[in-house]
Parts: sequence; structure tokens; C-alpha cells
Amino acid sequence: MIEKMQKLIEVQESFDFVPSTSNSRPVKFKKEGKIEGDPVAKRWKLLSSSGEEPAILIQSDEGGFVARLNWDGKTFYGRDSVGVCELRSKQSDEWIDFFRPKREGLLDMSFAVTEKKVIDNPDSKVKKTDFSYDIKPFINVDVDKYDTAIGIIACDRPGYFDMFMKSLLTNKTLTDYPIFLFIDLPEDQSKYSLMHEVERLAHENLPNLSIIPRSVNFGCGRNIIDARDKLLSTLGFKKAFIFEDDMEVSSTYLKFCESMWSWSRQFSNVGAVQGWSKCLLNNEEKKKRNKEVHVTYTNLWGYLMGADCWSAIREDFIDYADKFMQEAYNRRNSQVIHTWMDTWRKLDFKPTGDNPISLDSNSLRHKQYHFENTPTGQDGTTNVLMHGHGFVRLASSVNRGVYIGREGIHSTPAMFRKDKYDLVSMFNGPSDNRIKKFEVRNV
Repeated sequence: MIEKMQKLIEVQESFDFVPSTSNSRPVKFKKEGKIEGDPVAKRWKLLSSSGEEPAILIQSDEGGFVARLNWDGKTFYGRDSVGVCELRSKQSDEWIDFFRPKREGLLDMSFAVTEKKVIDNPDSKVKKTDFSYDIKPFINVDVDKYDTAIGIIACDRPGYFDMFMKSLLTNKTLTDYPIFLFIDLPEDQSKYSLMHEVERLAHENLPNLSIIPRSVNFGCGRNIIDARDKLLSTLGFKKAFIFEDDMEVSSTYLKFCESMWSWSRQFSNVGAVQGWSKCLLNNEEKKKRNKEVHVTYTNLWGYLMGADCWSAIREDFIDYADKFMQEAYNRRNSQVIHTWMDTWRKLDFKPTGDNPISLDSNSLRHKQYHFENTPTGQDGTTNVLMHGHGFVRLASSVNRGVYIGREGIHSTPAMFRKDKYDLVSMFNGPSDNRIKKFEVRNV
């Protein structure tokens, strides 16, 4: 495939390159991998992938990243370091025939995505195609220097993102981590400017930053799953924080979670920890109980997951994605997914390893309540697969974060108030950074 594409590009040679920051300009792709006609884009090469359609990587004269473009069914469409860009072919009909999709399904975590950038009728059948990519051209740090990464999931909500980012920046240990922003492409083209604003805020404020832009709409669930897989499988980090843009964190959130993680290593079945919980205690009670942790099955917000946990559940997550993520999120068949989940929910919990945290009667009742009301998205799937593979997730009984997502895929202001998220206040007491020991509390 790559050889055929190479010849097709060399025969055509002339394209119109449309960067995100300027108008279209003609360029020539030369046989030796050079580009003529652009002041920045100087080199091109083809990238292979687990799918059949390769992508074009455009680089500067020094080999720096300029843009990555994927075939979207009509043109080469992708992202540069600032926003959306395009490579237009003067022989579009020939390219369309050449790149006509030949298969469907998922392979090696290549998530199905929509061919159209905008869904005009969300109730209509969405046509899917395979999508995969090489993350390495987007990486701006030496990943071998770190064992823990921070992954941030975002799209087109700069207001929420700014609140989250400012809270994260209060963490003095933030510079100890490489940060990866997995930013989705909105389905609605009118929201592209909001996505660009998120990118701008990240570029101007976050240290050790790499931005992984989507050239098509992933959707929140696929974006999160792919972020975990790229950080823990592809790039090989030992553990990774996964943050969405709809929470604020305390000024010691990262250090607190790292302390909880280190303490939890005495147990063989703790796969993830987090500093968020829906804690309605007053501040005095929080001070008394700030060292407590418990097994949780609630929302996965601001969690720190280990690579061993992800490795254990990864294959079954691929099965879930293959079966149920071909459809748009709002048209998924929840009843069928629940039937699939029952395979895991009905398993007797068999903790992994020789020294696990055991689930007592209170923990089992807590689990049973949430499993009877399990959502069918990636959050609920993470819970049931961790259970099925013998892992638990720990949360601090006193919250170090607050949920701010009053409006989103799963929330409205009325739902936000009904679930009492508006009553949860941040705990950022001075004892946060002195915690060395924890106590397991049953809930």
C-alpha cells in the first residue's frame, strides 16, 4: 500500500497545502522526500499503521513536526501544531478511488470513527471506517525519563478547561510529569474555534506538553480509552493520571495521589487510585478523616492507573470497543451492552495477587448497588472489567477535587444539583502533603 501511494504522490507531485494559520499555498512533493514552495513544510514521508491507509507526516527542515494528515474519504485532512490543516489534491477523483475503505471493524485498538466531520442528522446511520495513528511524531519530551504521565482529555470547552488547568497549575510537582493533551475534533465545525482556544491555553501554560490532536471526531469514550492505551501500552509508562476537563483539583492533588499509590503497593490488587469522591462532610470532619481511603465503584475522575491493571483489562476493552463502539454514543444499544457486562458482573471477585484488599460486606453492598446501575460507557466498563480481573480502585474518603461539569454529555444543571455535586467543596488542608499512612474505611 505504501509503495503504491508513494508512486501516486510522485506522479501527481503538486498539492495545495492549507495550514491552520494561513491561506492555501501550492507545494510540490519531490521524490527524495522534500517539499518545495512552503517556508516551514520542508519534508514529507509516509507513515504505516495497523490499518490499510497510511498517513502523511510533514516536517520542518530540521525534522520537527509540522502536520500529520489522514485520508478522510475526500481529502487529506489533519492537524498541525496549532489547529486543523488540509492537503488538497488536484486529482481528487483518483485519490478517492485509491483510498476507498476496504474493510470495517477494529484491530489493535484502531477505533472506529465517523468519516464525516459533521453529523447533519444525529439520528441517521453513521458510516464508520478504521482509524489508527502513530503517536510518536506528536511527542515533545523524552518519555524514557519518566515513569508516570499525565493525560488530559478535552475537546471544545475552553471555559471548563481553563478552570481545570489553573487548578492543576497550583500543584508544585506538575513539572515532574510529561503532559499529554488528547484533544478531540468537534463534530460541529462551528466549534472548531473553541477547540483552538483550548489548544492555545494549553500551549501557553502547561509545561512538558505534547498535544495529540484528532483529525476526526473520536467522542469522549474513545478518546479516554485511546489515551490510556497510548500512555500505558504504546509509550510504556508505569502509571498515568487521566484527567477530563470538567473537574478542579487541589494544590496537592498529584502528590496526594502519588502518596496513596505508594501506600497501596502493599496490596496486590489495587489497580488505580484517585483523590476525588462525593464527600459532603464539613471541613472539620474532613480534617479528622483525611487519611481514610475506600474501595470505590463511582466516577473515574482524576484517577491514577497502573500499567498492570490496564494490561489485564485491555484485551476485553478491545472486545467491548469492537462490539459496541461502532455506533455513535447516543445510539448505543445499552440493553445488549448490559448483557455483555453481566459476564463480568456476575463473576465472584477473585483478587489478583497474594496480598489483596478484600471486599467486606459493606464494600460488597457498595459494589452491588453500582453494578445494578452500571452505565454502559467506558467508565462503567472500566469498573466491571477491573472487577472481573481482580482489581479494585481506591478513593480518598475526603475529596481533593470537585466536579464542575454542570453541562456536558452526561449532565445538565438540574442533574448536577440533583446529584448534590454543588454541595461538594474542595478540601485543600495543610495536612494533604504530610500524609504518609492511610486507613482503609468500609463504605
